[in-house]
Amino acid sequence: MKNLVRGLLFAFLSLILIPGVVVDASNPLDFLTYEINDQTVTITGFQGNPVDLVIPSEIDGYRVVSIGDAAFSFCNSLVSITIPEGVLHIGSGAFMSSEALKSVVLPSTLQDLGDMTFYGCFGLTSITLPENLKKIGTGTFAYCYRLTSLIIPNSVTSIGDYAFSHCKGLTKITIPDSVTDMGKAPFEESVQLAAISVSVNNIGFIDIEGVLYDRKTEKLISFPCKKNVTRFMVPEGVNAIGDHAFEGCKMLVDIVIPNSVTSIGDSAFADLDQMYQVKIPEGVASIGKKAFEYCYGLTIIHIPDSVTSIGGGAFKDCPNLSIRCNSGSYAEEFAIENNIRYKIVDGS
Repeated sequence: MKNLVRGLLFAFLSLILIPGVVVDASNPLDFLTYEINDQTVTITGFQGNPVDLVIPSEIDGYRVVSIGDAAFSFCNSLVSITIPEGVLHIGSGAFMSSEALKSVVLPSTLQDLGDMTFYGCFGLTSITLPENLKKIGTGTFAYCYRLTSLIIPNSVTSIGDYAFSHCKGLTKITIPDSVTDMGKAPFEESVQLAAISVSVNNIGFIDIEGVLYDRKTEKLISFPCKKNVTRFMVPEGVNAIGDHAFEGCKMLVDIVIPNSVTSIGDSAFADLDQMYQVKIPEGVASIGKKAFEYCYGLTIIHIPDSVTSIGGGAFKDCPNLSIRCNSGSYAEEFAIENNIRYKIVDGS
């Protein structure tokens, strides 16, 4: 996601350095810049210090149909904005890091929200998504710390990677029937979630007691950190633990991984500082990057011969860790190369 942030910063700087069409300062649109193409208007940016903006549905007789990439990014004066009917698309990073933004009115015509549209909008507490919306992009609401409520309408078919990452105020969310595509780690570090609900008619995903899986329960996608348990048994039949699946769930002390699991994703168990022992079952082939990063209490992890790949930083900042493994195994080689304490058990 860092590359996407850098790209949007570049886009924002480009908007500053390359002059667009600026509305005359005496005119009610004195805070907006825009472009006219194919007899439609795209809002490209802002000037001055807008506070409460109502974007018109027409400019110079042409319909406003989109808000451009990074158009209002880093607009720290903006508190509220109303986007008119007729707008179909809001671009990547359109309101990124507009930290004062509290109120957003979206039109019923809106079809998609671009990548990182509201990334870092710390002041945003709630937003109503329109019934025609089809796509929520990568990181669209990431780092909206104060976002406490949001209803995904039963028109959205796609939710991007990290869409609600670090939404630390979000307490509940429901995935409707319509969602068929969901990116990785959509709720990474959204640590106040007590449950993730999925409509019973959804054909792609399912929840079991508030834990999000793919429909076949072959992949555990996200565990809600406020689920009131200290021990969790991953269901038999799950093949993959998804990226960031349990990250930041500090209440967890013990996680039982079944023999059906073959892969553990990046940062899957990161920042579980109360977990003290883990047994990786025979059959797991790969452990992702930073999989157990910041597990300060982790003292013992059993790694079988089946593991042939361990990502970089898998045990970063696990100061008390000792790996249990067999002689000549990949785990032994990894421990030696990374200066991690280990003990040979040879199957005992």
